Amino acid sequence: MATRCDGAHATPSPCGRLVACLPAAHRVRVCLTSSTCEASEYTTKLPLREVSALRWSPEATLLAIVGGNLVEVIDIDDSHHRIRLDNGSGRLGAIRSAEFVAEESLLTVWEFGRAMIWDLITGKGTELGDLKTPTSYALREGKTLAAILRHDVLNVWDLKGNCIATGKVSGDPQGLSYCPGGRWIAVTCPQYCETSLQIFSGDGHRYKGISNDEGSKRHAIGVKEILWAPDWRFIVLVQGGDGVAMLNTRTFAVEAVFDAEHGLESEGVKVFQETISSSGQRSYASVSKPFMPPRLEAVAKTGVVGFSADGAYLSFRPPEMASSIFIFDVDSRTMQSVIIQHSAIKRMTWHPNPAAALLMIDCGEGVAHLYNAKAPHETPRTVNVTDEAVTANLAWVDNAIFCVSKSAFWVYQLEGQSHMPASATTMQDQEEDSLMDMLLAGKSEEKSYTERVDYEVNNGEDGSQMMDDTFRNMKQEEGKDPLDDSEIF
Repeated sequence: MATRCDGAHATPSPCGRLVACLPAAHRVRVCLTSSTCEASEYTTKLPLREVSALRWSPEATLLAIVGGNLVEVIDIDDSHHRIRLDNGSGRLGAIRSAEFVAEESLLTVWEFGRAMIWDLITGKGTELGDLKTPTSYALREGKTLAAILRHDVLNVWDLKGNCIATGKVSGDPQGLSYCPGGRWIAVTCPQYCETSLQIFSGDGHRYKGISNDEGSKRHAIGVKEILWAPDWRFIVLVQGGDGVAMLNTRTFAVEAVFDAEHGLESEGVKVFQETISSSGQRSYASVSKPFMPPRLEAVAKTGVVGFSADGAYLSFRPPEMASSIFIFDVDSRTMQSVIIQHSAIKRMTWHPNPAAALLMIDCGEGVAHLYNAKAPHETPRTVNVTDEAVTANLAWVDNAIFCVSKSAFWVYQLEGQSHMPASATTMQDQEEDSLMDMLLAGKSEEKSYTERVDYEVNNGEDGSQMMDDTFRNMKQEEGKDPLDDSEIF
């Protein structure tokens, strides 16, 4: 059983080594996932009730505390360096979200759709326009940002906010997604549109549209959600029924249709069903065929789909079979196994290590159900991350299971596995000493040139905006150039 750590909005860093949370009002706590008792604390101007999210920068050196009227950015290596984006009069509505698009570039989106990219070094804000929806954007890691604007326009910017491509999108576009390699952008439209899926090149040029009448009538491509394979050889289209269509990424032709109901007829499919005894003990039993999974409609009227980290396996939970997961072998295009839970499945996530092929099933009960796709005849096993009666969400953090509720989190280390992935061992050796010193309060007491910088959003006339730098109760050092920002970050 993992140890409980109190704190709201617990968020692991991209590298998986750190966790940030809010243990109390105006307090931020950062600790190691491998040892949550070792932590460093910071203060924040935002009260706990106004915080909507915590966001890490890609290299985990900056942490943004996001609120409706203020976004505060903390440098975890020097707590005296602060950047504050103040919403001012709120003429654009409340701040809906803030996300790092680069180590020192922050994207903010307001509730009425306005979006801006902020350069945290210069304080310059570049207006991107009004997004069609607050989530209609996608990031090509470290390179470009694509978004659908009002009037159905697709724009692509670099991470400084310079527009490098623009084009019209037909139909009624709702969402978009970059493929992992950044070569393609997929734009989805509702089923009533002539084309439910439109493909653009990574720099925003239209390549192909896929109409609803392609394929058989049973598996017409009415796209509700899309998922790229990790190696971006395929794209999976989540449909309204019990199947998903898989397209190749060369011609975007249908390669296979994975059908949950008809796939059960295949030979060699293993079916496991969870049972709970009167004493609360969980176990799985192998079920003989013919067998039909129970019909349990999910709250969300769409299926849940996921690829293993190596792209070899595809898991699918149909919207009308909310307690069942179907696992397919991508290369052979066949169903491998079915796992039926005692209660509805909230989410499923594959282990981030491509060699693991380990699927974690989360029913929101603080219990992780683990299935090894490379050993299909082995029954799944359960891990009680917490025995508290809380509604919690599970996720992978390297080789550990991260469990988070509204007011606490738990980190469960799997037995016999190293916490750090192999790719991170070199970095760990180089940074372990400095990181441990930082978390053990081994910080320098020397104050920086700017102890606090408040950035307030002002109107601009050229599409670019600047954040006011207000230095309060501070004196410049003698002989120091006031424009020298070498100590800021």
